[in-house]
Amino acid sequence: MKRIVVWILPVSGVLILAITALFSSRIRAVPMPQGVLKPSLPALTPAKTPEVAARTEDQKPRAGSKGLTGASSRLRGSFGRLRTALRSGNLREIKEANDALGAELTPACPEETNGAPLYLKAFEKVTQIYREASLAEALAEVKVASRKRPLQLTADEQVLLRGYVEKNREAIELLKEASHRPNNVFLPGVEEGLDLSSARLQLITGFCGASRLLDVAANVSEGPERTELALAAGRLAAASSSDPSLVSQLVSRISQEIDVSILQETLAGFPEESLLEICSSPGLDEIHASFERALYGEAYRATAELLKDSPRLNGKDLQSLKHPEAALDLAYFADTVGECAALLQRPYFEVRDQLQSLQMERVTGAPAYAELSKALLPGIIAAASYQAVNEGQAGTVQLAAALNLYQQRNGAYPSSLEDLRGVLPVLPIDPCSGKSFLYRREGAGFVVYSVGVNGMDDGGDAKEVRDVVFRPRR
Repeated sequence: MKRIVVWILPVSGVLILAITALFSSRIRAVPMPQGVLKPSLPALTPAKTPEVAARTEDQKPRAGSKGLTGASSRLRGSFGRLRTALRSGNLREIKEANDALGAELTPACPEETNGAPLYLKAFEKVTQIYREASLAEALAEVKVASRKRPLQLTADEQVLLRGYVEKNREAIELLKEASHRPNNVFLPGVEEGLDLSSARLQLITGFCGASRLLDVAANVSEGPERTELALAAGRLAAASSSDPSLVSQLVSRISQEIDVSILQETLAGFPEESLLEICSSPGLDEIHASFERALYGEAYRATAELLKDSPRLNGKDLQSLKHPEAALDLAYFADTVGECAALLQRPYFEVRDQLQSLQMERVTGAPAYAELSKALLPGIIAAASYQAVNEGQAGTVQLAAALNLYQQRNGAYPSSLEDLRGVLPVLPIDPCSGKSFLYRREGAGFVVYSVGVNGMDDGGDAKEVRDVVFRPRR
């Protein structure tokens, strides 16, 4: 990662995170059609094709799924109520249903258990220090972010970076304290509407800046402090996914990528209790649940915006729900979000082709009135691949921790992942293949990887062919 450059493109109503001069990331901007929304004449809502009906009804649970929690069940129930209200066209029912969905998306959380306020305080501190940073500090930070590992720093650069970390000490302590709190409920984001707000921008840049800060701090720390910083980086990545918006899911991918880079440097030195924490970290179902909440969050924000007297998207005026074609459009959009969520109850490798078919049927083949859907849905459907990458990366980290734990207990890494069942009774499954993750010994170390969204085993090459890889660097 040379210097991370972040900007937000208000493309087609979804906040898309564009990142250039990246670290060794596999993230690419979600392709979205551009254009101004133009109201058109209403048309009849098309009947579902047999394929779409089958997708909606066939919601097989994922392998190893523990089933819906009460919160997830209530969330889906609230979203179903909104879809029903949108079909009715009754504004009062739509507003009541959307308010109920919002309450499920941002549940009440006791302050003492909520890490979000501490994270926000830390983000503010990091921002202030970035504004004060000298050119020399910025250049040193870029060198750390270059991802050339093992990192080669001169003695002067080490001193410079340690000074930078000390300047950020208050922010780092806040990040560590926040990471120990069990919940993270950030700003609801509904009142912001569909266009970018300054609050959302601050949240995005805060997560990115804090992740880079923890990377810098871990690189110039040793012993237990280094372990704690690496764990805090992982918890920060998980916290970013708790915000119910698609852009936060993309930010979570960035934070996770930085965390994996730290762990590839540091994991071999972790004590047993820290490795056990990673082995028991949130699994694929939890990652999926965050993405599903984000899908419902997009429907929530779109509904809240169109309930206004003067809704806007990309700086352009939209028709409110008082207009029949706008109500049809939003109902069509919500139905397609529901179909996408239903598909994603199954592993990505099973539904990769069906997601593409869904885009063709519900976007390319959309009726004339579905302008909002044409603008928003391509990014939502394409973002499913980000979820698969997140799940794949989480699996590699969990397995890497188990491999290191096995090595500490037995003096050598195992010959196969099956040997880890004493550490991980249930081995994670690669969401991109439906099979075990791939593993091999490499010299004194190892590589463990997912085949990635192309579904092909490219030998653990994380560059162009986009396997999702964990390979220790020390």
